[in-house]
Amino acid sequence: MQAFKELTCHSIMDIQYEVMEHLANYELEEGWNDIDEATCLRSCPSLMLYLKELKLAPRDIACTYLTEHLDLHVDAKPVVAKLNIPIQHCVGNINYWYDEDVSHRITKKDNFNRDVPDLAGWVPKSKIISHQFFTKPIVFNSQIPHGVKVTYGPRIVLSITFFNEPLNELH
Repeated sequence: MQAFKELTCHSIMDIQYEVMEHLANYELEEGWNDIDEATCLRSCPSLMLYLKELKLAPRDIACTYLTEHLDLHVDAKPVVAKLNIPIQHCVGNINYWYDEDVSHRITKKDNFNRDVPDLAGWVPKSKIISHQFFTKPIVFNSQIPHGVKVTYGPRIVLSITFFNEPLNELH
C-alpha cells in the first residue's frame, strides 16, 4: 500500500475559499481541531459535491492548524485512509512518510487517549517519502509513520475520515 496518492479536484479553489469562510467561525488552536461535519458540509457546497463525486461518506472532519512541526506519528485505528485537502500555506511545508509497518511496536496513549504505536527511539529503515507541493487533495495511509515540517504558516489542512474508506486509492 502506498503512502499517499494525489487526487484530481477541479474545484479546489472553491473548496479552499468556502472552508476558510467556514473556519472563520472557529477559534483554531495549534494541532488538531474537530469541525462539525454537518455544518461544514452545508457551508461548503463545493466540498460536499466533491465528496459526492468521489462516492465517499464522511465520518469525521477536522482541521490541522500548524505553525510548528508535527512530529512523526501514526494515527489511531480503525481509520487507515484519510483525505487531506490543502486549504492554506501548504506548498513548501513538507509532508513526509516512512513506508514501514510499525504495528509491532509497543503502544502509548495519544492526545485523545487512544492507543498508537510509540515511535520513541524508532529508527526508520526506509527512505523518506516527501510531498512538498501539496496543491491537490491526497488520500494517505495514516497507519505508516508520517509528520509535517513547517517552514511558514499557519498551514491549514482539512482532514476527513470516511465510513467507506478510499483504500482502493492506495493500492
